[in-house]
Amino acid sequence: MSLSKITKYAAIGVGLVVFGEIYFECTMFIRKFLQLRDESKELNEVICTNSVLNYDSEFLRQIKFADERALHVAEILKNLILSARKTIHIAMYIFTSRILADALITARENGVDIYLIIDHSMEAASNTQVHLLNKKGINVKVCHDNTLHHKFCLIDVPSKNKIFLPIKKTIANDKPRQVFIPNNGILINGSLNWTQEGMTNNYENIIVTSNKAIIAGYIDEFIKRWKSEKSRELNICQ
Repeated sequence: MSLSKITKYAAIGVGLVVFGEIYFECTMFIRKFLQLRDESKELNEVICTNSVLNYDSEFLRQIKFADERALHVAEILKNLILSARKTIHIAMYIFTSRILADALITARENGVDIYLIIDHSMEAASNTQVHLLNKKGINVKVCHDNTLHHKFCLIDVPSKNKIFLPIKKTIANDKPRQVFIPNNGILINGSLNWTQEGMTNNYENIIVTSNKAIIAGYIDEFIKRWKSEKSRELNICQ
């Protein structure tokens, strides 16, 4: 083979290597750009009951309130629940709100898999909603260990745990949703128990976020409590 051909092939090889590097860099740039666009949609907002509402909140802008003068926390939570498409995980100390119970029942009828873990005090508490929810097909467990004082909810959060993977839906879940839920889901957390008193009369706070790092810790905590030997199926006979 002549020197000119060797030089020619070498130049082609170098050109291919350079092209490959450029292609790789362009691909990584596009991926990062798309990731940044997706992350720019992350919602990290604070909603306070009976105090200050974040009027610049993307969540609040999406929700069509029945009464624009009264941005009720119950309505905010209801719309977030009804925007779920796959799963809802709730760890709640006190759950007596019929508004939120009805929202969860509707979400379940729309094909959303729902897991609720409660403190043992809710089994026989007055106005408890957990027995109704359980009868409507919502998975309920009772924590009989230390007091379960959590008040958090995870919506459409991806999980590698098999028991929390969305089942194959038998009901079409294509109804329009008011609230945009990012791909990594959202966390609702704060001081608020899901009670009418808490949502209307108390000074409470709620943080609604789609931050992946924060969400990861909460789904791990939920799985620990759900799998605990001290967490048992709800006794629906009570």
